[in-house]
Amino acid sequence: MHRHSTALVADTGGPRARLADPDTSHVAADGSDLAGSQAVVAVLLRSAGPAGLTDEEIFEGSRSWPVLQLIGHKYSPSRLRTARAELVEAGRVRDAGIFRYTEFARLSKVWALTEFVDEVAS
Repeated sequence: MHRHSTALVADTGGPRARLADPDTSHVAADGSDLAGSQAVVAVLLRSAGPAGLTDEEIFEGSRSWPVLQLIGHKYSPSRLRTARAELVEAGRVRDAGIFRYTEFARLSKVWALTEFVDEVAS
């Protein structure tokens, strides 16, 4: 089953906000850098290789990435989680089948580029 009902979500091919969400959510969705955030997630996961990254590690990696610091661009944890989920939906990222503990001692799923997950499985 698809996570979003077409009756609740305007599918514009870009960032989504539910039709019932407040105006601020729609403004945030309209201002999202979809391609840029997906590229950041993909590059960070490529650099991690088969070891992959948790969502928390993706966010931390983006904060310390010199290129983003240089241009002053920052992505929220929510935007990066959504970008990772979009890459999962597109088949470019998969659950690596392992978990790691977060900073707050919670188990978190590890994500990796599909090519690395397939490579490890072979």
